[in-house]
Amino acid sequence: MKKRPKLQAAILAALASSSYADDKDDNCFDYNKSLPKVLECFQNRLDTQRLQLDTQQKRIAELEKENQSLRQQTGTFTVSIDNVGIGTTSSGATLHVNGTIKVFGAWENKAVNTVYQASTDGFVVVNLIMPSGSGRSCAAQGFTDSKSSPATLRISASVVDNGGYGYSWPQYGGFNMPVRKGNYWKVTTRGNVCSGAFVNWMPLGN
Repeated sequence: MKKRPKLQAAILAALASSSYADDKDDNCFDYNKSLPKVLECFQNRLDTQRLQLDTQQKRIAELEKENQSLRQQTGTFTVSIDNVGIGTTSSGATLHVNGTIKVFGAWENKAVNTVYQASTDGFVVVNLIMPSGSGRSCAAQGFTDSKSSPATLRISASVVDNGGYGYSWPQYGGFNMPVRKGNYWKVTTRGNVCSGAFVNWMPLGN
């Protein structure tokens, strides 16, 4: 029976020399406590530390989810910057590109007197070719707006024969018409010889 206090003191001394040694002010290191009370004290401290660790791990998981969400949404952010430079560290304009850029897509053949909707910004390119001859003419008009049946005239061009000079040669004309993405457009022609009217679409950005 006399050895029991010595055993208790030995256990307390071992605990005091462990990683808890920095917490000697804690009541767990009261040598007047019984061994069960000391162990209970350390168990409570361990439970508290486990709870703190669980809380930290949950917070780390939440932060990781937030970080992943931010990475996925990076492309939707709008950043206000005075000048943007690509390939240069001294931008001299709102957008300054030092190198090559790709703006135009592939040419697309279109038909006259047909309504189209622009999937991107782009240009309608009309080419009028009048064969040589007498009494011939062809006029083309470009319409574009937000209506499904565009009626806003934006540009026109015409070619006529060169009669009256005693000789003749082919005549050429045409126009370029910019169109906004989502808007509708069409090209109409009128005249007695409009077989040489060609319509092409040049998209921007694809």
